[in-house]
Amino acid sequence: MTFQELYVLNRALDGQNIYGIADFSEVNIPDISIDIYKENMIKRGILKDKENFTVQGARILSYIKYYKLCDKYIMLNNLIVGKRTNGSMIALIYNPLIKDYKILPISSNVNVENIVKSYKFLEGISVNEEFFVEKIDSKELTIKYGYKKNNSLYLKIFDNVKENSYIIFLYSNIIYIYDEEEYVLKRIGKKQIIGILKKVF
Repeated sequence: MTFQELYVLNRALDGQNIYGIADFSEVNIPDISIDIYKENMIKRGILKDKENFTVQGARILSYIKYYKLCDKYIMLNNLIVGKRTNGSMIALIYNPLIKDYKILPISSNVNVENIVKSYKFLEGISVNEEFFVEKIDSKELTIKYGYKKNNSLYLKIFDNVKENSYIIFLYSNIIYIYDEEEYVLKRIGKKQIIGILKKVF
């Protein structure tokens, strides 16, 4: 789904924000444009007509509703996992190349080792885990360490009370974790990252 299609679907619920998506209150899509998006959604089998959903569309809508009712959200780069108190999970996935969103239920048995393996910069690296702590602001961090998307993992945890966000990245064959709230940079090992993710999920 495009952002605009997600916006149209969300209007059928309550129009309130969806975690991890741009603030809908700042979006003003004219009715004429919404009609165009609805025409595209009819062609894609999401809508029967401009007022009624297909089975596929109703399923997507139920997923959005379920996602919005989650008690905790875990963001890993372009993936956000919503988790309910009963342990069930649903994922919102964004593909920046084609600017497309997908939302679907996932297994509650998350294999964090496989998640870590999917980030190649964490594999086969000689990690220096000696004690290291540095207080540094985010702008200086970018200049000094110059991490990039292909060698970093953005982790954010939100539990409807507080939000914590971290950047895990590789620099000179050493893996670091940066706490964006505390402005603290530390060295970290792969086993520690797996431990963090197991605790989060």
